[in-house]
Amino acid sequence: MKARDEFLRYASSFTLFAIPAAINVYSDRWILQGLSGAQEVGVYVAVYQIANAPVALLLGVINQLMIPIIYERAGDMSSKEQERAAHRLLYGLIGIFAVFSLVVTAAAYFFSLPVVRLFTAPAFAEYHYLLWILVAAISLSWIGNLMSIEAEYHKRPMATFWPKCIYSAVLVSLGIILGRTMGAAGVAAGLAAASAVYVVSVAVALKIILKRNSGIFDK
Repeated sequence: MKARDEFLRYASSFTLFAIPAAINVYSDRWILQGLSGAQEVGVYVAVYQIANAPVALLLGVINQLMIPIIYERAGDMSSKEQERAAHRLLYGLIGIFAVFSLVVTAAAYFFSLPVVRLFTAPAFAEYHYLLWILVAAISLSWIGNLMSIEAEYHKRPMATFWPKCIYSAVLVSLGIILGRTMGAAGVAAGLAAASAVYVVSVAVALKIILKRNSGIFDK
């Protein structure tokens, strides 16, 4: 009974997370559809797919190979050594991902036009400037998601719920405000700003967790 209740409490948090997750995944398209129409959404999605491809490739490797090792290092979090081992591995991994993302973002900035021409229709090439913004936005959001793993192995998954809600609120508000004047570029900029705010808010949530847990291993 105790195990079942613990499992239900843990699983219910992920069900609740589906609400902001749906907003975070689809609202940029919805906003652009309402402001500019289906044609601009099609171009935006095409460039987004190109931007997402290299990030998704690395994340696939991370999720398959590294995330299980992080949880194995954390174990049942009964000692300070387990916490330190998981923390070092996680943030080493985040550092590698951040460097990779920075390189890809720089490449997208300098070579966006030939890349978009290569992978999309010629008519889409005028939107090539979206590529580096979207790479940066996607990378930042995933840095926040990787950071949130620390809350999960501390058994505090709900600690990152409010950062995701903040992400949703910033994305929708800035997406509408900037999208009205800048179109697809404004929506992409709103996505990037929301992702940056998300990283900061996750960092704050984790700081609170660590502060509350300080001294727990000394008892």
